[in-house]
Amino acid sequence: APPGQVECSGKKAGDKCAVDGVAGLCTASKCTRPDYSKGPPPSYREVDCVLCKPVKKSARSEATPLMAAAAGLALLGGALALGRRRNRAGDRGRG
Repeated sequence: APPGQVECSGKKAGDKCAVDGVAGLCTASKCTRPDYSKGPPPSYREVDCVLCKPVKKSARSEATPLMAAAAGLALLGGALALGRRRNRAGDRGRG
């Protein structure tokens, strides 16, 4: 059996699966099967099958919540610093 076929046995395309600990999705594919209908040696024919294919993570999904929080704090800090700078410039003009 091709790699990933056993993991999707009895499942349909779109179902979740895992191969060697890597998350994936069952995907409609083509597999070859030996055909002994004309005797040995077998010929091979292509048949529809469902294989577990690893899911590629996007850069967005790889960001951890900690990284997102750090980025948010950096933006907030920058906005506060800019606000302080504007207030000081406004105070100087009044004196």
